[in-house]
Amino acid sequence: MNQLLTIFNGATIFSKIDLCGAYNLLRIKEGDKQLTAFRTKYGSYEYLVMTFGFTNAPASFQNLVNDIFADLLDIFVVVYLDDIMVFYSSQEEYFKHVASVFKRLRDNNLFAKAPKCVFHASSVEYLGYVVSSEGLKMDSSKFQILKEALTTSAILSHFNSSLPTIVETDASDYALGPVPSQ
Repeated sequence: MNQLLTIFNGATIFSKIDLCGAYNLLRIKEGDKQLTAFRTKYGSYEYLVMTFGFTNAPASFQNLVNDIFADLLDIFVVVYLDDIMVFYSSQEEYFKHVASVFKRLRDNNLFAKAPKCVFHASSVEYLGYVVSSEGLKMDSSKFQILKEALTTSAILSHFNSSLPTIVETDASDYALGPVPSQ
């Protein structure tokens, strides 16, 4: 985050672009598809595109967007996976920078998720922080969630045989552990 403070220094206008599909836009290399195979009663299937949960999906997608925006990174663009931040200090730069980003997205068949995008704002939420010309501060809604999680204790109650009971189990070579809950 300290690096972002340096990068955003002097910026007064911010836009945030969220991409659609992210990992699903990456095709799996021929020869690796069989590594994704799974079987159902209807037959065997292989993934053709990356999906959420694959170990290398985040790194592969980050490499893709880094390659697309390589010469713009940290100049007026910051990219973290499917979240793109465009920043500028003047109105004249605004149109030029945003147009440049959208041209690269279009040229690479990447698309923005319009409802999650913010344009020409004095502050935007990015990666859990609020970014503005004043700097970075933690998003107060995220802080509130964290505060509640740390100050709210679990409620233990007596067993009620009329409620459904769920038993979660875990096992290893050394132990077995059940956790009943209602």
